Parts: sequence; structure tokens; C-alpha cells
Amino acid sequence: MLVMAYGRSYGLPVITTRGNNVYGPNQFPEKLIPKFILLAMQGKDLPIHGDGSNVRSYLYCEDVAEAFEVILHKGEVGHVYNVGTKKERRVIDVAKDICNLFSMDPDKSIKFVENRPFNDQRYFLDDQKLKILGWSEHTTWEEGLRKTIEWYTQNPDWWGDVTGALLPHPRMLMMPGGRHFDGSEENRDASYVSNNSNQTRMVIPVTKVGTGSPRKPSLKFLIYGRTGWIGGLLGKLCERQGISFEYGKGRLEDRSSLLSDIQNIRPTHVFNAAGVTGRPNVDWCESHKTKPYAPMLLEL
Repeated sequence: MLVMAYGRSYGLPVITTRGNNVYGPNQFPEKLIPKFILLAMQGKDLPIHGDGSNVRSYLYCEDVAEAFEVILHKGEVGHVYNVGTKKERRVIDVAKDICNLFSMDPDKSIKFVENRPFNDQRYFLDDQKLKILGWSEHTTWEEGLRKTIEWYTQNPDWWGDVTGALLPHPRMLMMPGGRHFDGSEENRDASYVSNNSNQTRMVIPVTKVGTGSPRKPSLKFLIYGRTGWIGGLLGKLCERQGISFEYGKGRLEDRSSLLSDIQNIRPTHVFNAAGVTGRPNVDWCESHKTKPYAPMLLEL
């Protein structure tokens, strides 16, 4: 709504996309599909909220990326495009498919747990407007699930210690240097984890070697917006977590300087926290309406 308001008020040329239930490699395992895959890899039960009759429209990440590209080049400014699929699946069927691919007995491996609050029975997006632009879903459910399983089995330690995310009812992700959010005060997970177990704690990704001490993950972040609050916070989080990072020297409006940063630093991830707010005061922003959102446009 905020983006649409800027488009209406200031003529900002924006296109809005809406999507849900994207899945594929690299996804953090608090989401259903990677969570079930990692649990199945460990031979553990797959917890289903409620009776598993909830329906979702799962769309493979590569198809979503292609949709973004089509919308970017063919979409109409000011319009909204839904990115989805009409091929719906019940959560219970997703669990059964994963069990079958891991040669697990669904009747023994699927456990029904207390439903989570506000668990919608169905999500549905009409993607007809997107299809008119020439986009179509290419990856079948079977192919997408196979690719996703292959990635997680080949990269089991990508996210480090994720035992907290694999709980039937995860709480929240712990911030580096902060306290753990312990879920042991509630009994609904007691059948999975004892009250005194460290498994009730959410942790951030840390790569481990065997049973020894955690080692520094093979990540390197390139961060823009050093003088801003968010950019500074990202740097502090990286320091606490032992993640290698550098602040970019290039200006966002100078494409060649950005490419130079990427070539010299060779990051695994790039974060743009640059922005213009309140310089020198709010009145300045009101009288220079294009300046505050310029960094965001350059990011795109």
C-alpha cells in the first residue's frame, strides 16, 4: 500500500507483485517444505498443524524469478500482478510425497500437532493477468520437489544448527548477541523436546564442523549504507556472528563503481541499506520528493 501510495501521489513508476508459497533451494527451514525435508533426512517425524487439510499453491522459485523478469519488461506501470499457480495441494499430501521420496511410511512418520493460530484454510491467487504477459509455470511439482530435495541433501549444513526451526511450533529467530527465545514454557512441544533441552531454542545460522566448535561460515557480505542505522546494525550483526563483510565504497548512482566493488570484494551476498531520510530535516524531504526514494530505485 505504501508503494502504491507513492505511485499515486508522486507519479513513482512502480509495478506491484503478489505471491505466496514459493519453495526451492536455499529456503530457511522454518517453512514447510524445507522443514519436512530436513526432518525426513534425519529420520524424524513430520509435524502437521491441525488435520493437514489446509490447501496451498506451491510454486517453484525459478518460475517465480521468470515471472519477475516478465513483469519487469512487459508489465504495465501502476498495475498489480499475482504470481501463483492454480495447482493446489493439501499439506498432508505434501508430507506424504516427501515421505515417499525418503522411503518413509507416512502413517508412522506423520504426526498431527496443535494447529497454529490464524492458519488459513486456503490461499489462492488468480494469475490470469500475468499469463496474458506470456508467463507460464514450467516446473512441475514432482520436478521442483526433486530439485529441492537434491539441494538440501547435498547441502545439509548450509543453515547450520536449525534444530529450533524444526520444532512443531517455532517461536522466533534469535538476534545475534541477544537472548534465546525458549519455547519450553509451553507443553505442546513436550513430546518432541524436553523442557531443559537446548533444542527448544531458535538459533541463527552457524556452520559447524563435525562435533567441534563452530567455524566461521563461508559467507562474505557487501553492505551499502554504512552511515545509516540499518547499515551500521548489519555490520555489528556480522561482527558478532563472525561473518566476513565489507562496506561498499561506490555510489549507487555510479554503476561502474558498484561493479568494481563486487569484482574486488567478491561477496556472496549484497545488502543495500542506503537511504535518504531527514537530511537535513523532514521539511527538506518534503521539498525534494524525488531524493528520498532515489536510492530505492537505484537498488532495483
